[in-house]
Amino acid sequence: MHLIRTTITMMVLLTSLFVPLAAWGLAQGYPDIFMDASPSTKNVPVGGSATVKVSVIGQETFEGLVQLTAENVPAGLTVTFNPNIVDVPFASQVDANMTISSTSDALIGSSTLRIVGTSKEQLDLQEGHTYVKKSIPFIITITSPTTTTTTNSTTTTSTSTSQTSTTSTPTTSTTTSTEAEQGADYTLPILVAVAVIVIASVAAVVLRRRK
Repeated sequence: MHLIRTTITMMVLLTSLFVPLAAWGLAQGYPDIFMDASPSTKNVPVGGSATVKVSVIGQETFEGLVQLTAENVPAGLTVTFNPNIVDVPFASQVDANMTISSTSDALIGSSTLRIVGTSKEQLDLQEGHTYVKKSIPFIITITSPTTTTTTNSTTTTSTSTSQTSTTSTPTTSTTTSTEAEQGADYTLPILVAVAVIVIASVAAVVLRRRK
């Protein structure tokens, strides 16, 4: 009876220990992968492209090849991975580059695609012998194309050479006009003198008659 009680007690103890271990992820589970994109959203201009890092991490006992693809890709966009198949070692991380390219007729706006990682081999999982497949959402925003205007300014320096020419214009003095002016200056005094003489003569005659 004592042995039965001891056995039951040990079973209860083991059960109580196993539940916390499973809750904390310490108990052995099924092989799985964890995926991450950095950044988790990206702006892509119309006619342009952008690159994002995608990480694949093996969990539990997973190790092997994982193929990367994209689902729900909007019209006008293409998504490629380099490399598109990554070899994930046991409990390790592998990175790949995801390039998103936009055509010139892509619609401006935001949309969500899914980045998918699928194991190349089937494994024994909880669902049975099948592939490991995980996907994460990724938000893309198509923006207006970036226009860069380059202004080339050309400065032209003009040098003006100014030449000053001195032209000597000979001055011709007209003696005739000067002499005429001088003659006009003498005429008036002569006329005045003649008038004085005439008046004096007339006055003399008048005085004589009165006497």
